[in-house]
Amino acid sequence: MRASDHLLDLGRPVAYYPGLVKHFGSVNAVLFFAQIFYWQDKATSEFGVYKTVEEIETETGMTYREQVTARKQLVEQKVLIETHKRFEHRIYYRIDVDRLNEILQFANCGKRISGHAENAAREVRNPQVGNKTEITTETTSLSRAKEIDTKFEEAWRLYPKREGGSVKKTALKAWNARMREGIDPHVLIAAVKGYAKAMERAGNIGTRFVKQASTFFGPDGHFEEYAPKCAEAPDLLSSASASDPWWARAGFDNEWSAMNAGATERSAGLWRDGRPIRKIAGANVEPWPEATA
Repeated sequence: MRASDHLLDLGRPVAYYPGLVKHFGSVNAVLFFAQIFYWQDKATSEFGVYKTVEEIETETGMTYREQVTARKQLVEQKVLIETHKRFEHRIYYRIDVDRLNEILQFANCGKRISGHAENAAREVRNPQVGNKTEITTETTSLSRAKEIDTKFEEAWRLYPKREGGSVKKTALKAWNARMREGIDPHVLIAAVKGYAKAMERAGNIGTRFVKQASTFFGPDGHFEEYAPKCAEAPDLLSSASASDPWWARAGFDNEWSAMNAGATERSAGLWRDGRPIRKIAGANVEPWPEATA
């Protein structure tokens, strides 16, 4: 018997949706999600899917600790709902489909996810179809990377001049880090335009008071003060209206909790349900007034 024949004794291959990794936090979280998502419509309990740690480990290969971490990530995203039945010593799992659709909508993932929403341990696929998918994915990734580079060059051209200049290499590094976080490049370009106008009004162009571009695009979020706000946010904040305080529109119970989380009246439009919108890729946006004045 060939060594490869023993693979048949190791269980069926497990598939997952790689595009969800950046939204759920890890490959394991997506594996756990895919498994529960598949079994959910086959569950007989109103609380969802019941599976033991051992069953999930057999199906996915994840250890107990890996499962706990994956569950925590999904619960934090409000995608996974856990119902603890302590007297039965059971935990039931259910995917909140509405929340899932919300994440996919804001992540600009409204397009069909590659593969099928079937069992994570699906049948072996036609290798020719698989190759076509891989080629398409690679081509799409290259096109996306080229587009991001083009957008950086546009932002670099628009960035206000400063005394001593900015280091382009470090600015690009900071820019790419924000891209990995899922920030729309158009948001950063609009922020650059707003910042340039603010520096021009203040008479700071060409002085040391203009931030280094790497600082502006850096992890501290200096660009947020001049970044666009999400046009859809007010509609999704069902409990808030335009007349509500800025912290209520951002999804906080009071001003103290908003400021403690890092939100300000200036950046309130970048928050929804108490979470920074900049963590959600591809959101539809409209610029701050300063960015278009």
